[in-house]
Amino acid sequence: MIEYTEVLYREKQKMGSTWIWFFIVPTSLLLLIIFSYGMYQQFVMGKPWGDEPLSDRGLAILGGSMIALSLSLPYIFSRMRLEVTVYPGRIEYRFFPFQIKNRSVPLERIASYEGIEVRPIRDFGGLGIRRRKGEGGYIADGGGGVRLRLKDGSSLVFSSADPSAFLLALDSATGGRRTY
Repeated sequence: MIEYTEVLYREKQKMGSTWIWFFIVPTSLLLLIIFSYGMYQQFVMGKPWGDEPLSDRGLAILGGSMIALSLSLPYIFSRMRLEVTVYPGRIEYRFFPFQIKNRSVPLERIASYEGIEVRPIRDFGGLGIRRRKGEGGYIADGGGGVRLRLKDGSSLVFSSADPSAFLLALDSATGGRRTY
């Protein structure tokens, strides 16, 4: 395997939409409060929780899982980021923590590329790793982005805080296959 060491462009985008936090934090707090109260009522006060209560063991497993989820969700979302790196022979990308290893696209597979406006909800139905007809999207935030049209007819879209620098790196790496 060829080792690519010269970095033409590197970007790390955090999930920047503050509206996500208005959903994640209240949801996590609600889960934490509900299951903490239920476990307290059943284990400490000795009163079964709910109309059809779980066994103590069942509630311990479910409640513990929900409490762990409610505590880990904000942490996971705070760590989420899109990483894109352009090397002379390939583009590497990953959406951490959902993709641990980098994915790559050899530059020979790219037919053309262009700068675009990315509207996450309208274009892809949200943020993250998205799919729609013949197109994959790696979307960390709205605003600018780059669309790669591959020779097999599919496309990849990456959101970017600096799409012009991303495009200049692609121009340098490919000799200019940009679509205007």
